[in-house]
Amino acid sequence: ARRTFRPSQQPERLVAGAERHLRIMTPRPPRKVLLLQLEFPTWQQARPWTYPANFAIKEGLEANGYECLTIPAIPPSSSPADANWLQHAERLCLDKQFEQVWVWLVHCDYDRRLLEWIASLAPVRVGFVMESLTYTAEEKRFSTSAAKRAAVVEAQLAYMTHAVVVDEVDADAINAKGNISAFWCPAFVPERFIDPPDEHPVHNVAAFHGTPYGHRQAWLDHPGLQGVL
Repeated sequence: ARRTFRPSQQPERLVAGAERHLRIMTPRPPRKVLLLQLEFPTWQQARPWTYPANFAIKEGLEANGYECLTIPAIPPSSSPADANWLQHAERLCLDKQFEQVWVWLVHCDYDRRLLEWIASLAPVRVGFVMESLTYTAEEKRFSTSAAKRAAVVEAQLAYMTHAVVVDEVDADAINAKGNISAFWCPAFVPERFIDPPDEHPVHNVAAFHGTPYGHRQAWLDHPGLQGVL
């Protein structure tokens, strides 16, 4: 039988139901994230910078439904001033809205004006700390940059709402201060690059991924590791 309206059916309820149906049927626009991602101008400098500290973040966000805009953040000591993409960041992001901003800290110099602009972009601002911030007195004597690193990053984190760190000691220290939430993030690798455990390794040597400076070179030259590293 044909269905007819009766006064008791309240047309506004039917309209509301139709609107809910349209919202369900309408695809949700992608959530947008800005990545100020550490980069280097030459392959020689970029070669030791591993995938987990770089494009893994972008791939992981995109796999979870985010749309990423990436702007390279090149350390000023690595390139001429005219190669600094950050000076164009405000223009590139004009009229764009973001749910999150991820900022690669430690190696990049962000002035106060840029940090204030970053703080105005999104409610969630994640500082990615890819180096340890806690060092022994001996390690600080060996590296003056390591001795200054914690103070530099602490000033940068003042503009963030969250921190992702690679050293679990740093996560505890940041959380103890109670200003922002910090998460320990061990190195991540896409599942497609992990061999099943029932397969035997095809190489009989280990590989060191990094820059062999300072005492690291001594380990690589150690007689006991010759032929296996």
